[in-house]
This record gives sequence, structure tokens and C-alpha cells, in this order.
Amino acid sequence: MHVVISCKDIMKVFGSGEAAVQALRGISFEIKAAENVAIMGPSGSGKSTLLQVIGCLDLPTSGQYCLDGVDVQTLDDDRLSELRGQYIGFVFQSFHLLPRLTLLENVALPLYYQDIEKSERLEKAQEALELVRLGGRSSHKPHQLSGGEKQRGAIARAMIHKPRLLLADEPTGNLDSGVKGEILDYLTLMNETQNVTLVMVTHDDETAARAKRIINLKDGKVV
Repeated sequence: MHVVISCKDIMKVFGSGEAAVQALRGISFEIKAAENVAIMGPSGSGKSTLLQVIGCLDLPTSGQYCLDGVDVQTLDDDRLSELRGQYIGFVFQSFHLLPRLTLLENVALPLYYQDIEKSERLEKAQEALELVRLGGRSSHKPHQLSGGEKQRGAIARAMIHKPRLLLADEPTGNLDSGVKGEILDYLTLMNETQNVTLVMVTHDDETAARAKRIINLKDGKVV
């Protein structure tokens, strides 16, 4: 398997001078295609900052980050946005579903900027919802859905453009224990059946146990 994520001596500093905060301190690792990896660590260890870098939402202060062989520091904002839209799917703890849109419209949203006809966008969104067993809930607004249904909808939205990398930030953090296993089942399914590289940031042992490899962070370093 080829290397999808390559971090070499990644440093991330916020602020400057005496107020500077070093969030990441020389992090290096590789993740190969179709791996299932958890990034663990206590609050303040740098997990979310690292995920922002991996997801091309932020750039490291120094070091080199390559996504599928591309050095992201060499890309301008437009190319970074294009790379995120084509390559990466995001699943967040707080779902990020727009309250005024139906579930179907929420799931179709990532295709809005890809010059795809509305009918085709909605058709693909329905297919994605069927994959997570929410086909019958497509006309519901987010407030009409349970927490587990919202997160399954978020997974469908993240997968609609068939990304090669799925990043999940505390994907079970707002869910009760009964629903947690169900969401982890769906994330694992995407990894195993769609050959998607899955990276989950979590502080939860049960969530991390589903990964095939765990990267532990402490004080901005890999331990």
C-alpha cells in the first residue's frame, strides 16, 4: 500500500514571543492507504490541531506534510480547497448539519460546488443515505433526528464524493453508549468496503479499540 499521509517533524506554533503556544512539537509518522488509525491523547495533547493539519484546514509552522505525495505547503488556498473537496471527507462530533435543510439536502451539499445537476446531487445523496440505513428519513430536518441518525447522516455526507481519506473528530463524543457502537460499525464499514483510509481522533478507549493502529500524543509529541 502506498503512503497517503506523511508527517515529517511537524511543528505548529500559535502566537508569538512570550505568548507563543507550541501545539505540535516535531511530529513524524506515516499512514498508508486503507489503514484504520486512531489518534489518542488527553485534552491539550494536540490531537485536534494535528487533525486540522492532516485535513488541510491549517498548515504547519514548520516541517513537511504530504498528502498522497503532494507537499501541501506548496499549494495556494484555491488548490488546498480543491484538494479537500476531492480527497477528504470530514465527520465532526457536533454533526454540522444545517437546520433549515432536509437530511437529503444536507448530504447533497458537498456536491453543490462540483458543477453537478441538482437531480443527480439528490440521487447520489439518497444512495448515500441508503448505505447508512437512513433512506426513509431523507425528508426530515435535523431537529427531527436522533443523535445517532444525525451522525449517520454526517457520515453519508462525508462519503458522498467518495473521498479516499475520512477524518473523524471525536465521532462518538456526543452519543450514548448504545449508539456509539453503531456509529463505529459504519465508520469501519466505510474503511473495509470502500477502501477509505480512516483516521479517528478520540480520547475514548472503546472508539480507539476499533482501529488497527493507535498513535498516542502527549504534550504535542508522539509517545
